[in-house]
Amino acid sequence: MTTAISPQFELHLLGAPRFWAAQQEVTFQRRQPLAIMAVLALHDRAVTRDELSYLLWPDAPQTVARQRLRRSLSQLRQTIGVIADQIVISTSQVHSSLLRFNSEHCRVDAREFLRLSQHVRALPPPQSLSMIAEAATLYRGPLLNGIELEEAPEFEHWLQQQRYHFERLYFDVIVRAIDGYAHIGDLPRALAVAEQALVIDALSEEVHRKIMWLYAKLGQRSSAIRQFALCLDLLERELAVRPDSATVELYQAIVAEQIESARALAFPQPVLAPGKPAHSARTIASLPIPPAPIDEMTTAVQAAFGSAAPVIWVEGPAGAGKSWLARTVPTRLPFARQVWMVSARTVSSHTPFGLMRAVLHTAMLQRLNEAHSPSGIATQLDLWMSEATRVLPELRALFPQLLPVRNQNDEMPAARHAGLARLLQALPRALLALAGGQPTVVIFEDLDEADHLSIEAIRWLGSVCRGTQTVLFITCRTADREPLASVLAELQQQAMVCYWRLPHFDQATVLQYGQAAGLAPEQAHTIWQATGGAPLAVTEMIHAAAGAAAGAALPTSLAEAIQQQLCALDAAERRIMETIAVLASSSIDVIQQMSGRNPAEVEQACARLCLRNWLSQNAAQYTIAHPEIRAVTLASLTPARRQSLHRQAASVLRQMNAELPLIANHLEQAEQINEAAELWLQVARQARSRYAHESALAAVQRGLGLATDLHLLFQLLCEQEDILHEQGRRDEQASALAALDQFCERSPDHPEWHGVFYARRGRYALARNHWPEAIDALRRATAYTLHYDVATLTLLARALWHHQDWSAAEEALQQAQQAAQQQSQPDLLVRYWLARADYEQARERFAAAEEALQRAIQFVDPQSPLLPEIMLLRGNLATVRNDFVTALTYGQEAYQLFDRRGIPDRAAAASVLIARAQARLGQFAEALAAYERAYAGYAALRLRQGMAASRVNAATIALRFGDFASGIRLATEAHTLFQAINDARGMCVAASNIGAALVWQGHGANAEHWLRDSLARAQALQLPVQQAAALANLGAALLQQGRLEEARMTMEQGLTLRAMQGLLDMSIDRAFLAIACLRLGDNAAADMHSAQAVRDLEQAPAVEHPQQIWFARAQVLRALGRYDEAQSALQMAMNDLQREQHQLPPALHDRFLTAFTFNQAILNAHTADIWPDPPALA
Repeated sequence: MTTAISPQFELHLLGAPRFWAAQQEVTFQRRQPLAIMAVLALHDRAVTRDELSYLLWPDAPQTVARQRLRRSLSQLRQTIGVIADQIVISTSQVHSSLLRFNSEHCRVDAREFLRLSQHVRALPPPQSLSMIAEAATLYRGPLLNGIELEEAPEFEHWLQQQRYHFERLYFDVIVRAIDGYAHIGDLPRALAVAEQALVIDALSEEVHRKIMWLYAKLGQRSSAIRQFALCLDLLERELAVRPDSATVELYQAIVAEQIESARALAFPQPVLAPGKPAHSARTIASLPIPPAPIDEMTTAVQAAFGSAAPVIWVEGPAGAGKSWLARTVPTRLPFARQVWMVSARTVSSHTPFGLMRAVLHTAMLQRLNEAHSPSGIATQLDLWMSEATRVLPELRALFPQLLPVRNQNDEMPAARHAGLARLLQALPRALLALAGGQPTVVIFEDLDEADHLSIEAIRWLGSVCRGTQTVLFITCRTADREPLASVLAELQQQAMVCYWRLPHFDQATVLQYGQAAGLAPEQAHTIWQATGGAPLAVTEMIHAAAGAAAGAALPTSLAEAIQQQLCALDAAERRIMETIAVLASSSIDVIQQMSGRNPAEVEQACARLCLRNWLSQNAAQYTIAHPEIRAVTLASLTPARRQSLHRQAASVLRQMNAELPLIANHLEQAEQINEAAELWLQVARQARSRYAHESALAAVQRGLGLATDLHLLFQLLCEQEDILHEQGRRDEQASALAALDQFCERSPDHPEWHGVFYARRGRYALARNHWPEAIDALRRATAYTLHYDVATLTLLARALWHHQDWSAAEEALQQAQQAAQQQSQPDLLVRYWLARADYEQARERFAAAEEALQRAIQFVDPQSPLLPEIMLLRGNLATVRNDFVTALTYGQEAYQLFDRRGIPDRAAAASVLIARAQARLGQFAEALAAYERAYAGYAALRLRQGMAASRVNAATIALRFGDFASGIRLATEAHTLFQAINDARGMCVAASNIGAALVWQGHGANAEHWLRDSLARAQALQLPVQQAAALANLGAALLQQGRLEEARMTMEQGLTLRAMQGLLDMSIDRAFLAIACLRLGDNAAADMHSAQAVRDLEQAPAVEHPQQIWFARAQVLRALGRYDEAQSALQMAMNDLQREQHQLPPALHDRFLTAFTFNQAILNAHTADIWPDPPALA
């Protein structure tokens, strides 16, 4: 049964959004459901779920974004009731569904406004006044006023574009209202509406002229003159320009009291419709089109679809017609196709993968803004978007973390290869997914100006496009330089490219052009001699000569020809050229705001400049067609005018939510250096939040090179130290700390900065395991903060307990607890209890540690990033209890939360916990995979500390597998990484692992060097547990070399250290000491140590490889002649081996089994009197 829908449902999107059902307003509690409804209402076509997911949650993984969309749609149904399913219609498809807004059941003011504005534009002003009044009533304010989704940058960008579109439509309606009221003689009302128009666009000279004339016509001549003065001041202050000639002429006419004759200056005849500019006799378009193999090229493009040669490459000098061919050839194809065009000139060559980002953005916007789709294609829209939106968040995270390209010959650091490999695989997937199987031409213009990583990506893309319905159309001036030359050579070698080279103009062509422009043959010949047939120089010099006064001298160079034409442009064209030259590339709305012209004037002027071949248009973006033209335009600006344009560009781009580096660059050029430095600081923080440390560091360095404000400099220096600390770049971090120290010393008015510095120096010392230095610095920091900073106090406690000063650590933790309680912030309390849990775990008071984590859970918010941290700690505690099933569960839950919330470094840490648990559960292959996943996660972020730790742990797994060669390789790689970041503790652990692996292989002599190195570092760092481990392994190495007394003394030292630490698990160490004593002939000591090892095993039964302890006991008992007891001990070893079977790799299990079976046979032979005096057990 279908619920009847009343026609009273209304959705207001203009102004504050509101929804009425049966004349009752419905209140939305959350913004996302309202945003979804607005997006659907403003699209004429069905929208895929993945499009909405990308628009509202662009940085979230696909599964998370879809889950949030489902939740928001459910909230929408809860808010507006059962009618939701009839207003928002879901059309099920194979894998997902399309969503469509049913406007028949709900009136939408924005749709009605669009309809009325179209009718208004189609009618003369007097006839459209009633529609104008109705449209003006509907426009209650900016679209979705008050709705902001800062966490959804794609939605914010879409909303800004839509708001600007509706605002310009409203402005156009208002201007037409002025014309209509003036036409019927209602001048006071026309004046009132004109004043309203100025509120929308105060820089519109068109409106200023109308107001001036209306004042004058109403007899208020002084008000008209004041209006001109206001217009003059605004233009000078905001744009640093003079008024147009029409404005000045109108002012002069008003002063001369020639009001009626000047009416046409304020109310001219309607201009031509946008997109149909008037042709000038001196436009270059009137010249003959350059000869080009267009028919042959069209045939080649048509044949390239689905072929093994999907690349079309056109090379030639500036002005030879490459761009014209790229735009024209796809239009001549005899079948439907989509075209994505990007130019390297619109992207900085210092932006890694800049051109690829641009093409992805172009393709995605084309899909998001596509109003209609062919019916046969609509059913598969969500399939393409599903793949694209799955890949794009990964690309968004990867792009900024690549190093800025400083030199085309820079070598790529090894750590970047993993990220680049993923990127090169993901780019074609995203593009082909967006193409969706439709014939698609992807045009890359000016590829020789692209960054070399984009060129490498296009090389890869060309190979992937073979046999698909996607063709690449590439243009460039020259491919003589690397890496473009090798890309072209490779494509030609593999027969993947159709190549054309366009030549210079010959003399006959130049003479033909000159004749067509009305030049004398002598003038054309002179131009031929001056240019050598260079196409751009020929066309611009002919154009300049044709537009010059009779008898004027020919320009002598390309720059002079461009300058002559620039001076001849009308005011609107000149201002637009200057604007685009400063912006490099811009959309029509930004050009309109910066130039102060109305939309019709801007579109007309841009169309004329495109016809002149000075501008090129790609979708809504305009770019100056040739760098030479841009250079002359910029050189023509005075310094004050140039700074003013950059300042205005920064202001407009801020309003448009443009990328921060772009705004910062304009502020630099405007010499607003502290504002620019503050933006670079924001860029650095954004990049660091995405783990793009290299980009963050580059942004900080830009800011430091600009800032003069002391507070800003301090923040930049702190940010720089934070980045280096997170990357583990200790030498550079030390230099950054020294710079921060010097800065604080030069700032005596800010003693609080010293506290920040000492806290950072303490953190640095803590990372290097320099406990006394850390304690000293952190105590100084707490004194500056009056023992009120929880983070500093918990760091101090960590340093103290690592230094074995347990009572002082307890005192610091109590101070931290008091500070957290006084500040009443749950997160601070959670952080305190996490530090308390670490402290109790370090003291091996595991019950107390569990209790601390339980207290942390009481304060943590379910959405807090600290929740998975608690799970991680609980998992680590479970491993201490040898509860590896629980540890695995916590690790997997923590991994999912970290991954879902986009915290990749902590997700990698959770992978380490998962791997440890899986290894102890005998899931060795899964454990190795988890360690590799952790390593890849750390490597993608270039976190060498995590990379090294992952390698150390993976080496341990390899040793348990019995793969000693891999264990040594992994541990050596870890040692190298620790050495690179100057991590002495890490080098200590890695050296110990290498030595242990060599001992397992029986290479005691080779192991000794590594183990002594590990022991020395452990002693220097005061790491007693690590000292004990190194001594135990060193004793085994000496035992293998036959240095029995030395081995015994070393092992006894290790046991003493372990006992001092209160460790229960000493059974393995005692077992090896027993063997050393046995070989020395001290059977009594061997008996004592092996018996104690068995008793230790009873107290800590979950030690690894307990069969070794029983086997050592069996060997001692055999030597003592206690054969029956030896037989029992050997049977215990066999039983333990059987219980541990699932935890041992097959190769290692077989080695133990062979050894035990052989020795059991020896003892059985003695029992049966077959071998009365058997040898020592093997």
